[in-house]
Amino acid sequence: MITSINMQPTMRHEAIPAKSGNVFLSASVLNSSLFPLIPGEASVYLNNIFIAKSSVKAVSPNERFIFSLGIDHAVKVDYKPALEFTEKIGTIAKWSSITHEQKIIIKNTKDERILITVHEHVPKTNDEKIKPLSNRSS
Repeated sequence: MITSINMQPTMRHEAIPAKSGNVFLSASVLNSSLFPLIPGEASVYLNNIFIAKSSVKAVSPNERFIFSLGIDHAVKVDYKPALEFTEKIGTIAKWSSITHEQKIIIKNTKDERILITVHEHVPKTNDEKIKPLSNRSS
């Protein structure tokens, strides 16, 4: 049987600012119908506007799946050059503190709020005298 199914997606944005200034949009969708989805090509509409053709894997009723919708041009990421600060501490036992600051600016030009996941590398070390700290902002 061929049918049209209206599903309610949860939209998700993802960015990897060190690699690209683009933000990628995907939809997490629950197959709430009584029908399994068979593998094949699907037309994707957002707000009743055709946006893409995509391939669908086999999806059972009540199974969740992800649709990649490509770049969302209404959301941008600006990855500023990293800043480094060095501080010498101690009068007898001297040691240095080096701080790296990375500023990431996200600009959403949509009228609604978005959920975005930003993937950023946090430095690691095997030297027990070095302790990386992460200061996450929202």
